[in-house]
Amino acid sequence: TDDSRPDTKDTMNQKPCRSPSMRDVAQLAGVSAQTVSRVLSDHPNVQPATRQSVKEAARSLGYRRNATARALVTGRSNMIGVITLSTSSYSRMTLIVGIEREAAARGYSVTFVSITNLSARSLEEGLSRLVAQGVDGIITAIPLQDSTAEVDNLLQEVPSVAIDSPLPAG
Repeated sequence: TDDSRPDTKDTMNQKPCRSPSMRDVAQLAGVSAQTVSRVLSDHPNVQPATRQSVKEAARSLGYRRNATARALVTGRSNMIGVITLSTSSYSRMTLIVGIEREAAARGYSVTFVSITNLSARSLEEGLSRLVAQGVDGIITAIPLQDSTAEVDNLLQEVPSVAIDSPLPAG
């Protein structure tokens, strides 16, 4: 046998490392998970010393909030979906950068769907993807003139704004 190869049996049976949880932070800080949640949500009714202890514990563990778990609890994803025409035009890129900057300033992330042709079917597919991702709002930034009942229905599922288009907003 070749002794220079790693023993794959040992590495195959190892459990993958998991990210630190809110419970881990609570245990290190000596508080409850609910107190950790309050600190991370900037709740006002937390003593300054407790707040500092929790933040230090989170930092030392490398704790990061799980956006998916947070969305399940709050019912909000803090994501905005944008549908745009696939292009490299300067004005379109400026719009995209502006949307991302303003969304980030308000605590939102942006997910983009770029369509390659101006058909109602392409728009339906893009909208369906964004709705399935659980976005909190949709911006359609395409010059589409025609709509379908399905597009109208999808736009009613989440708040929406249309730019460059007479599509109905939700």
